[in-house]
Amino acid sequence: MPTAHIRIGGAMNGGAVVIEPIANGGTETITTGAASLQTTITAPRQGKTFARIVANGGNICFAVGVNPIAVIASGDIIMSGASLDLGPLTPGDKIAVINA
Repeated sequence: MPTAHIRIGGAMNGGAVVIEPIANGGTETITTGAASLQTTITAPRQGKTFARIVANGGNICFAVGVNPIAVIASGDIIMSGASLDLGPLTPGDKIAVINA
């Protein structure tokens, strides 16, 4: 089954986005399935808070928001073995994932 590894952290200044640990940020790994699942970690602050999502073992779809619902075939997809950096996030935002 696919897994989604998600890190919510800060963006360091410079060329490429580097997600650094921040207070009240964190990481979470979710085994995806046919139902949308949300992170328990949330974006803790306004501004330079970003998320990195890594798909392992299969393609996943995702959604972002205070109470997000990921939808199969939504077009918001991360291919297996790929990662996506997104943000800035709003305080309270979570990430939801589902099998693609």
